[in-house]
Amino acid sequence: MNEEELLAIYKKEKYIFKAWGDYVKNTINGELIKEKIDLNIFLKIECNVRIKNEESLVQKALYRNKNYENPYNQITDKVGIRYVVLLNKDIKKINKIIEEIDIWEYSKDRDIVEERNNNPKVFDYQSDHYIVKNKESITLENNIIIPKNTPCEIQIRTLLQHSYSELTHDKLYKTVNLNNKSDRCVARCMALIEVVDDMYTEIDEIVSEKDQRYNDILSNLKIIYEKILTSENKDKFKEDYSENLNLYIIEELYELISNNILIKIKDTNNLDDIKYYEYDYHINTGYHKNKLYRQPIAILVYFILEENKENYIILNKLKDIWPSQHKFLKSFRTDLAIDL
Repeated sequence: MNEEELLAIYKKEKYIFKAWGDYVKNTINGELIKEKIDLNIFLKIECNVRIKNEESLVQKALYRNKNYENPYNQITDKVGIRYVVLLNKDIKKINKIIEEIDIWEYSKDRDIVEERNNNPKVFDYQSDHYIVKNKESITLENNIIIPKNTPCEIQIRTLLQHSYSELTHDKLYKTVNLNNKSDRCVARCMALIEVVDDMYTEIDEIVSEKDQRYNDILSNLKIIYEKILTSENKDKFKEDYSENLNLYIIEELYELISNNILIKIKDTNNLDDIKYYEYDYHINTGYHKNKLYRQPIAILVYFILEENKENYIILNKLKDIWPSQHKFLKSFRTDLAIDL
């Protein structure tokens, strides 16, 4: 097959590859959305369908020492999509979706984890690569028919891996011979990227664990709080509730939350046995006077004050780190007859 024959076929079929790439992208994106993933946040670079340009196709098929028997059919990246995410764990989410979709067969041409395990001393270009081929022909809404076994390449990489690839792909990896200095510099970059990617993952795990603790506390405070609201205030609470405000104050006051307070917060199964009546009165009668009375965080503030009403070190600490207007804290102290 010569250049003219190769390009003649490709030009006729380009629209098919573009349609197939769009279909693959939309299918994967749809599954991500089903998992309540916000693509605007999750994807660090918009996922677009890329059609291989004609010059690259000719070079790869005929002039790059690939030794293809049937170059046109054996080239599997005539159409491709690329997902760029923040963390390695995000790559795994997309991998799982690709491998579970039933309309295509997939092959994993590159696996970062497997390559690291097989060659632990080697630091090289990283990106997960899949080739997916539809099991049966597909007729799209615009009557475009995707023939059976049409390939689409899918690349999944982190933002750091992507920056490395953008720098090196055309400048280095398509070069016939690299010099030792370039080789060494590339390996150092890749080693650094791998370390930073792992550190990002560790940071994410720490932050996620912290966020989960705060959310668990808020969830239980909300149960207690709604239990003591009057029906009138409970209706208003739906509009007044601010999750961000509650989580912010929990984070600011977290160092003052003792194990005993955590136990009280978690004990939501015996609410009728716990005496919240004093809190009940102050919260419901002052609901419109103090904006924090309209939030579950009020329960936590009462718990901290109640436990430390004679501990002036903690009370002064609370005053120092109080994250809102001090008139609101004064209202809580007045309710419990605690003065500073």
